Parts: sequence; structure tokens; C-alpha cells
Amino acid sequence: MTRNHHHTWSVLIALTIASAGAPAVGPNPPAGEQETQSVSFVKQLDSFRDFARYARRYWNVLPKRGPARPFILNGPQRIVDAERRRLIRAGRQPRLKVLKSRQQGISTLACGLCQQACQTHHGYNAISIADKLELPKKWLRRAKQWHAQVPAHIRPHLAASNATELYFDGLQSNYWIGSQMGQTPGMGHTLHRVHCSELANWNDPEKVMSDLLPAVPKGDLAGLVLFESTGEMVGDWWHQQVVRTLEGGDEFALVFLPWFISPDYRMETSLTPADYIGDERDLVAAAAGWIEQRSDHAVLAGFDGIRPPQVAWRRWVIANEFSGDVERFQSRYPATTDQAFLSVGNLALPLAVIRHHASQVQAPSRRVRFRLSSGGRVVIETIDDDRADDLWEIADGPTANGQYVIGADVAEGLVSDPHDARSDRDYSAAAVLDRDRMRFAAVYLGRPNADRFGEQLMLAGRYYNDAWLAPEVNNNGWATLVAMKDYPNIMPRSHLAERLEQAAPRNINALGWRTDMNTRNLLIDDWVRLCRPEPRTGFDGKVRVFSELLVQQEKTFIITSTGRREHRPGCHDDLLFAHMIAVQAHLSCPQRDSGPRIDADPIGDGHRPSWAYMGGVDIDTDEDDQL
Repeated sequence: MTRNHHHTWSVLIALTIASAGAPAVGPNPPAGEQETQSVSFVKQLDSFRDFARYARRYWNVLPKRGPARPFILNGPQRIVDAERRRLIRAGRQPRLKVLKSRQQGISTLACGLCQQACQTHHGYNAISIADKLELPKKWLRRAKQWHAQVPAHIRPHLAASNATELYFDGLQSNYWIGSQMGQTPGMGHTLHRVHCSELANWNDPEKVMSDLLPAVPKGDLAGLVLFESTGEMVGDWWHQQVVRTLEGGDEFALVFLPWFISPDYRMETSLTPADYIGDERDLVAAAAGWIEQRSDHAVLAGFDGIRPPQVAWRRWVIANEFSGDVERFQSRYPATTDQAFLSVGNLALPLAVIRHHASQVQAPSRRVRFRLSSGGRVVIETIDDDRADDLWEIADGPTANGQYVIGADVAEGLVSDPHDARSDRDYSAAAVLDRDRMRFAAVYLGRPNADRFGEQLMLAGRYYNDAWLAPEVNNNGWATLVAMKDYPNIMPRSHLAERLEQAAPRNINALGWRTDMNTRNLLIDDWVRLCRPEPRTGFDGKVRVFSELLVQQEKTFIITSTGRREHRPGCHDDLLFAHMIAVQAHLSCPQRDSGPRIDADPIGDGHRPSWAYMGGVDIDTDEDDQL
């Protein structure tokens, strides 16, 4: 009997015993019996190890619409699995980078490949790492369902699992599931399969990779390293990885999955090819070019060219989900690899700043709302519901003698795309800045009534050591200001000739931050100045952040064709402006001592101090309503 057949027999015995929960030990049958049964066992094991067959036979998935159905690979999934098997046939360990379109099922495929290997191999370790903090819980729930769907006689025994792991004790195999934002389990173990999802959204992928990749045995043909993500921006880590593989700089194989091969991306229409307009004709040409270059993939996807239902679907999605922004649609549903990444040419903020802020993102320590007790104390209510909104995300609570400012952008009830009345309305947002460490400690986002927002700001101010509050007072901001008029520390606006210590008696009309065309530019320019790296010191002493949503808004804050700096149609900048206003409050409001801080440019060096503009200082000009 060959060594491979002996191993086959051992694994099958392990699978059988593991299904009963007993240790995978015991004598092998006599050699002759092993030899006569080996062929059938090899076939049985092959069926276990053939992922497409295994998934179709034993597992169900939930489609976007309708009831659960057998896990039959769709076109994009067939392409990725075929590339994996092609590398194995070529004697190469499968290492894949998948540049995909949205919702093509690649994360599901990769999770399945990891779990199936652990359920059919002895002593096997695999890990899937998501980009979002809440995804591991969902993936683990699905993994347990898949395990339960396998027939009992071949189902490996599952020991008591936890929030990050499936442990098949009979096989001594582990499948870990984690998030790049939280706990990454499995570190320190040999990892036979590694799946990293939506890498374009990772905060610091290089750091995680330096721990992960050395743990994968080199040359293991049963192993797998699979990176998958949609694109984000030219020059970011994921874009560099894609370019590196395209240029032959590593041993990975790149798989590009254009949107048009997905069968769901179609809708009924009366369109004909004669109705196509400019970029739609370009789409037809791009699809034809893809077929010519990857005819094997086209066959696997059952794709032979663009049809009117796909063009109709594309038109509808661009108009209704992307507010007419073709470039943003293309980055999520690319037809070519170049379309997958947004150009940085129209970013309003330096790419270096956005990258640095992305590397600082961390999950909040808790999500809360503030309320006042009957005794007049600030009460903190922890919110565990992931779907809840109108709350604070806290990274750091107040220190004993810490000094804080809170900037607030008050919702005006406007839609995010002025050309689409159905687009998302704006939010009220706030950001708490620790003045001693120049680090943001908490953020708020929601759509409360303006007066309720004022109440939350007051309570947060009290919680953070009677912080200075700087609410924007344009439009609905007045109602927020009135609700908090009795709070002692509201940022004043003073005349240029007056220093804050010499300001006139408190007047509600002179409180808060007022945004007009001049102060709006000040907000943006000072944010860039206090966040960008310096030639000698880099990012030392610069503003530090923690909010993932802030970074998302920075990425979609652009320079329009008119030269205006604002969010892309259909996107938001509320939280970004709350951070900017907090910085202005820090520059303008007095501190109790001369502790660490970033000051405005000093008076007399040819620059105006920040408080000499109309946001923190009134110089008797009319407010510009076109902000």
C-alpha cells in the first residue's frame, strides 16, 4: 500500500471517529484490506476535498432574494476556484489576489474554502479576517450552520466554540474568524489557509501581514492565501498590491472580476444597442476586450458580451445609488482594473493625511448616550445594539485634569445630492478633542431634533470636564445653541480688536461657530495644516483621530469642477466638519494652563491668527448663505 493511500486511510478513520467526538487514534486495518478498499476511499476523500462538489452537496446559502438554496458556485466564484486549482496543477501553492466588484460572493467562497479544509483535514488551521468589527459574529453563525448541514456520519465533532473559533477536536483542526479592527485570533500558530477580506478598508494591513504570512508553510499545495477586495484609491496599500502582482513582483496570481459577469446585475428593459450612449459603448468594448484576454474566465462565467439588461441596470444604479457619480460607480463595479481605483487628483485633502488617519482607526471602546439623572448628574447609558444610531462612540474617556473642546456640525435637513431628492439627508455630528494629547476622544452622529442635539452636547461637555462647546450656528444651529444657552463654556465670537479675556459680557448672539465662505476655507485649510506631515518631524505632534467614518468622509471630500471643496454627491462630510470645528475651538478658546497644544500662527509673522476670521470672530460682514 502506498504512503498516500495509508494517509488517505488515516484521514478517513479520523473523519469517522471525529464525527463521534472520540480522539482520532487507533490501529489501521490489515494491509490487504487497506489495499482493496483504498481506491474507494480515495474517491470518497476526493469528494470531501473537492470544494465545489462538497459545497453543492452539503451546504446552503442565502441569496439576495428568496429562500436558502444549495451552495452552487456562481460565475465569479467558479473563476476564483478554477484559478486556485490551476495553480495546484502547476505545482504552485495557491496565492491569489482577487480584485472584485461588489457582492459577487467571493468572501463567502473564501470562508467556505477555509472551513471545508478544516472539516476534511487532520491537524489543519485556517483563518478568515474581515474588515468590519461586526462581521466575525455573522460569519461564525454561518459557519456553525454549515457544519450542522453536513451529514452526521461525516460531520467532524465540534468542540465548544467561542466567538472567534471553530475547533474540530477529533481532527485537531481550527478555523479562526477575526477582524482587522479587533481581535485577530490564531496568531502564533501554523496557518494552512489565510483569507483576508476587503483589504482596501484595512487600517494597517502591512502590520497584520507581517504576522500572518510567515505562518503559512511554503509550498503546501493544499494551503491557500487569498486576498480579496474591491478597489478604493490609487496609491493605497491594496492598489500597490494589485500593481505589484500585475508587474510580476510576487508569486501571487491576480484575478480580476468585472461587474458584468455577475448574473444578478440585470434588469428588464426595452433598451436596444442603438440606445447606448458614449460610456455605455465604451463598456461594450471593455467587455469584448476582457473576453478576448480571458476567454477561459468568460466560459466559466457564461458571459459572451454586454446585453441591454446589463446597461439598463447600470443606468439605474448610477442614477439611484450613486447620484449620477459615474467614477464612484466604477470604483465599486469596475469593468477594468483601472476603473477599480479612484483617482487622487480630485481629493481635497492630501492623500498622506488620509492614509495616516486610516492607520490610526480603532474600534470605539463603547457606544453610549448621555442623560441627566433626577439628581442632576450625567448618566452614561451603554448601547449594545449595533443598529442603534444617535449616539456617541467613545475611544477615550476624560482624564482627571484633561482639557477638551467639542465641535458640532448641526444638520440642516439637506439631502446629500442636491440633484436627487431621494438621496440621504445630512446628519448632526460632533467630535471631542483632547487638547493635551491632540487626539480625538469621541464622536457623535445622528439625526436628533436640534434641541435634543444641544442637550447631548451639554451633557458630553459636562462629562468631558466642562469642555468648551463650539456648535455651528448657521440655520438649524440656532435651535441647538438656544437649547444649551445656560452651559457656561460656549465658544464666543469676538471682534478682531478684542482678545477673548477682554470680550464683552456673554451674549447668545455672539456664541458658537458661524460658517461662511471665508471661514469654511479656514476650517479646511487649518485642518490640512494641523494634520499634514512636516519635512523634519513627520506626523509627530499632529492631530490624531480614531473614527473609521471620519476617514471614509475624508476619502470622498473632493474638489469639484467649480473648484469648491465638498463631499461627493450622495456622500457626507458632517463628521469631518465637526472635527474641523473642534480644531478651531482649540485654537480659539483659552486653556487653564500652558500644557501641550498646537497654536495658530503667531501674530506679527505675516499670518492672521485663526480667531481673526469670521467663524470665531465677527468683523461685521453679512453671512454668505451659499456655503
